[in-house]
Amino acid sequence: MVYEGALRAMGSAAGGYGYGDVPERDHHAVVNDIRSEIVSDWAASHVYHVSYDAETWTADLARTQDLRKAEHEDRTGRSKPFAEFEREWLTKKPREEQLANYGSWPDAKVVRPIIRI
Repeated sequence: MVYEGALRAMGSAAGGYGYGDVPERDHHAVVNDIRSEIVSDWAASHVYHVSYDAETWTADLARTQDLRKAEHEDRTGRSKPFAEFEREWLTKKPREEQLANYGSWPDAKVVRPIIRI
């Protein structure tokens, strides 16, 4: 299908993406979301970095703080100054088949007639 690559690159969220840094979400709210089956146990651990007791449905604040501190340190270790990021980013280019309906890169000038149906 012609648009398959474009669809994979697109995101959709009917309720909106939310706001704020995910590991800063209230740990009690995350536990309530797990209990309500809004998020999974895996997401609680690997995305929200929340530890909890699955039998009592209580958040383990000390362990959660440790998990979130470790995540913050890991992020800091992976980070780089914006100028360095931008220099690398500007060298990137989509694959040619991804550009078929886009135009020229990076200025998006028309490279073939647009057919409107």
